[in-house]
Amino acid sequence: MSPLNGARPGALAILAGVALMGSGCKKNAPPPAPPPPEVAVVSVQPQRLPTAFEFTGEVEPYRRVEVRSRIDGIIEARPFTEGSVVKPGQVLYRIERIRPEAAYQSALARAQNAKRTLDRLQPLAKENAVAQQDVDNAEAELSEAQSALAEAKKNLDDAVVRAGIQGRVGRTNLEVGARVTSSDDLLTTIDVVDPVYVSFRPTAQQLITWKQNPEASKLIRPGSSLSVQVTLPEGTTLARTG
Repeated sequence: MSPLNGARPGALAILAGVALMGSGCKKNAPPPAPPPPEVAVVSVQPQRLPTAFEFTGEVEPYRRVEVRSRIDGIIEARPFTEGSVVKPGQVLYRIERIRPEAAYQSALARAQNAKRTLDRLQPLAKENAVAQQDVDNAEAELSEAQSALAEAKKNLDDAVVRAGIQGRVGRTNLEVGARVTSSDDLLTTIDVVDPVYVSFRPTAQQLITWKQNPEASKLIRPGSSLSVQVTLPEGTTLARTG
């Protein structure tokens, strides 16, 4: 083949090689740099945050009343349900009434007899038919008889043991058929459960740390703004705080 326009074959090969090298360098050029990332700016200010402590608490009644009997005898009935809420005056126990009833009837007869004696002597005293000392003795006897009658009536009434306050009655310690020997026998208890106390015990180290901190020591004093919240075993939180 003849050269084109007089060009030499060697020069054509060199130009082709240079063109290929230039084409290769253009294809491997680095990608453009990414734009700078956006940065958010937040203003930070110091502030106080509350500190919470968790303890295991024990619920205790706000008030507890012990139910006892003033008289002894056999329990004939227990009409209340253990764990229920009772009201003042509600019957809790009925104790046999044989002996207190007999004592009441005897005291009533004595008081009535003393009243009749005094009524008979007073007109006679006005006529000086009896000594004034006899009238005085009759008045004293009537006063003692009336006091004994009131005591016998109280014992008769106490044969029925009633609730003194409203609250949740506990478990009975003596069932029907058991004998109450004295007022030392605890029959049951009545608890006031609205409101209630929740007792919890921090460790000794925690108490020392709180007392050494001036701000914390103010919170553990009565009447402070310290708030106590109760979480029940199933996870629910009581609406009331302490």
